[in-house]
Amino acid sequence: MNHLILGAGNMVSALLPPFIKDRLACGDKFYIYTPSGNSALLFAKENGINSITHLSEIDNVDTIWLGMKPQQLLDVSTVINALNLDCTKTATYVSLLAGVSSATISESFLSSKVIRVMPNTPSKVGFGVSAIWSTPTVTNELLDSLEIGLSQTGKSFILNDESDIDTITPYSGSGPAYFFEIARHMSNDLSKRGFSPDVSKEVIALTMKGAAEMMLQSSESSQTLRDNVTSKGGVTFEALKVFEEKGLGIIIEEALKAAHKRTMELKGDKK
Repeated sequence: MNHLILGAGNMVSALLPPFIKDRLACGDKFYIYTPSGNSALLFAKENGINSITHLSEIDNVDTIWLGMKPQQLLDVSTVINALNLDCTKTATYVSLLAGVSSATISESFLSSKVIRVMPNTPSKVGFGVSAIWSTPTVTNELLDSLEIGLSQTGKSFILNDESDIDTITPYSGSGPAYFFEIARHMSNDLSKRGFSPDVSKEVIALTMKGAAEMMLQSSESSQTLRDNVTSKGGVTFEALKVFEEKGLGIIIEEALKAAHKRTMELKGDKK
């Protein structure tokens, strides 16, 4: 199977290297393209694949990975369609583009076979979450190979409805940034109290990692796990009281609502 990767941004760098390694062992071939060529060359060198400098070099391709910026979709599809190749019309398009519907992709590339994948950056270290949805025209064989390949990056969730991709994006797709922001404030505060930045970062990161592992291993709710750490009138209690007084729950709810609204705007749905 031949794969063409368009773009070499964060999502491509996080998600595809383990998948590429798995599929190369099965005899697949990969090619990558970026407008400047620089990122493609670097990615190709790091992952043992080929880069192309012009889309006109496309010969035979089975899957086309859309890893560029959503605003580049029109330009890229215009160039590919101008080539008038049968393979680009029968290819399966695997989209990493947030907020871009399968209908838009099908219309842009004149292909009915679309897979939407919403990964997150922890995929790069094997602890990612990838949400997957496909049109009915995608073969089970391709979906199975995709799921097996992505298992190297973390856990994949096959979704029944395309709208679920847009729903989950602010949570799993954007979620790591929220935790990084919390970690930034906590580690900065610890540094102000005399700990080195490196130690502060490690302490907070390991604390978050341990808490996450407890959530995964425990049958108890996150609220129960929180309560298990909290004694009335104790240190943790006082911190959580400030969270409640300042409306942390409302802040998180409003932030997620804003993220979902932006997802719909990118999709062109103003609801």
